[in-house]
Amino acid sequence: MAENKEIKAGLGYTVGNILIKGISFLTLPIFSRLLSTEEFGIYNTYLAYENILAIFLGLGMYSSIKNANQDFPSQTKKYVSTLLWLTVIPLAISLILVALFHIGITGFTGLSTSLLLLLVFQSYGSAMLSVSNARLALNYEYKKYMGFAGFNTIVNVVLSIVLILTIYSEQREYGRIVGSAIPLILIGAYVFITEEKRGNFKFDKKFAKYAIAIGFPLIWHYLSQQIQGQFDRIAITNIVGASATGIYSFAYNIANILKVIFYSTENVWTIWFFKKMAEGKYKDIRNVSKKYTLLIAGIAICMLVFSKEVIMIMGDKEYWEGATIFIPLLISEYLVHLYTIPVGIEYYYKKTNYIAAMTVLAAIVNVSLNYALIPVFGYVAAAFTTMVSYAVQFISHWIISKKILKKNEIKNIFYFRDLAARFVLVCLVGIAVYILNPHPIIKYSLFIVGMSIACFIYRKDIKLLVQNVFSRNKD
Repeated sequence: MAENKEIKAGLGYTVGNILIKGISFLTLPIFSRLLSTEEFGIYNTYLAYENILAIFLGLGMYSSIKNANQDFPSQTKKYVSTLLWLTVIPLAISLILVALFHIGITGFTGLSTSLLLLLVFQSYGSAMLSVSNARLALNYEYKKYMGFAGFNTIVNVVLSIVLILTIYSEQREYGRIVGSAIPLILIGAYVFITEEKRGNFKFDKKFAKYAIAIGFPLIWHYLSQQIQGQFDRIAITNIVGASATGIYSFAYNIANILKVIFYSTENVWTIWFFKKMAEGKYKDIRNVSKKYTLLIAGIAICMLVFSKEVIMIMGDKEYWEGATIFIPLLISEYLVHLYTIPVGIEYYYKKTNYIAAMTVLAAIVNVSLNYALIPVFGYVAAAFTTMVSYAVQFISHWIISKKILKKNEIKNIFYFRDLAARFVLVCLVGIAVYILNPHPIIKYSLFIVGMSIACFIYRKDIKLLVQNVFSRNKD
């Protein structure tokens, strides 16, 4: 069955993304003990710049691949080849800027010229991986993506440890940075060459215009999105210090696993959603979206319940105070998931200008609140400003999607009350966990009772999911 293929692909992308994007979480027990909070903060500030620069280098166009596959189904290879040639332009511009203004950039970022060059190439590798992932998702080729993930994880961890213990024993944050950069640079080079070869190294002006029309507005969307997610660390480093950034990043990396999971499933959800929209099967979308958002809510609740204990296991004592900000950070990540539901409407109708505008608005809210509140309340404020900015983003995209559906004479595909109910549930659990953390027996008892009730109510859906996952059907 086609459903089996989609579910297995979703699980495959989840595992792959946990290995690639969740590597910060997977390696916390190692690097939180090898690096001080200050060194860990410097490394995560570097990653913040990498995540932002990768958007510029990719021109925000990888998301247009699913649209191109729908509009030009027989020419996807040529389209991807054209898209990759376009990304050479921002790469060249970035290298020229580093060569000309490296002194000023070094003064602002605190990174040496050699690290700036490494940053550019690592960011480009990350952009190439996004393009590859979007192309592989079209045919649910999750095994290839998992291959990239495995290579990145193994080389990243092993090389970083070796460099920290040898060459960079006196500047351990540099060992972590170099170790994380090299595998992504190698993957980026491999993706560029192989994808260009698939498309016979073609460049098509028609496809270039198409990619820019859809992708260019998304640059501002993705940049603003990364500013929301990454600027906190830059602001904390500048206002409070790198040590506080290390503690904040430690908690953030654990909460970020929720985003890794739902972004992985979103690769499959988006393809399925586009297909159902084209077929006019809005009832199917409504029914599946209810289960989808509830599934992610269940994962978020499990993470909340065990958060304090996980933080104590994953990090050294100097990182434990991050438990106080984990709850608002995880609620923020769930808001990100909720916003991806209505934003699918904007993607489907190619209204990427709306996507960009609303994300820019949310980013402005985040940056403004950070500079207003962090000097007063410390790094803890950053967790709550992030939550507020994502709430603004979700509500604004919901309003826009409603208007687009109305213009196309389509009744509600999603119900606000369903999404709001799940958000309230996650928030209530977060509050309960905060209160009950000093009383673990009561906390776990209530969790077991709640999960037992949920499993009983949704036993048919759980049984069907398990059957699909373990089915030998190779469709």
